[in-house]
Amino acid sequence: MKTPETGPDLPKPALVGGLSQHGTFEGDMSMTRVDAFLGDQVVFNETPFQQFINISTEFGFSSTYDINAAAELRHERLLDSIRATPTSSSLPSSSLRLIWGRLPSRLLRRWMPDDFFRQPAPVNFGIAKPLVNQIFTKHPFTPGVNYGVNNFVLLPNTPALSNFCGIYENIALRVVPHPIKNALNKNLGFFFGAVSAEHNCAQVFPFGR
Repeated sequence: MKTPETGPDLPKPALVGGLSQHGTFEGDMSMTRVDAFLGDQVVFNETPFQQFINISTEFGFSSTYDINAAAELRHERLLDSIRATPTSSSLPSSSLRLIWGRLPSRLLRRWMPDDFFRQPAPVNFGIAKPLVNQIFTKHPFTPGVNYGVNNFVLLPNTPALSNFCGIYENIALRVVPHPIKNALNKNLGFFFGAVSAEHNCAQVFPFGR
């Protein structure tokens, strides 16, 4: 969440929230929330969750949320966002989704309800890569962004979903350096200000201006 207490936003292409900013990893197409552009993306929303249930019932084995249901739901949420959200984006870093179980009382407690299970162990690339390929093979996907509703512009130069090194480099080079450099320079500026108040020092810029 943004706050005026942290001062003005950093210049582009730096992200105000860094790695935690909405859309960096999770994308806009949530399965239990509305798109950030349309309202409060934090509060549980019944409509996309019912879509998740309906698609799981229709496509999943014995009405479960399996790999087939995941492929269909991802595709439908992408289409929903293209139709409704003028600033929607769908990029390779947002290819995997997490679903939190919710109790019938809708008290958002931090544990799963009975018979709602999560992955029992950490997922590595050996597990994730074939699952991602299986999901996106059913509905082939090119990353892109919306410039107005129903105007999804493809970004063919964005790393492919199978190019994990390219995705890593894109995030590392686009998201991380600018906030870190800015923070270091600000702190060095404070340091120089304290010293130069009483000493005739020349300011140095080890990380560039």
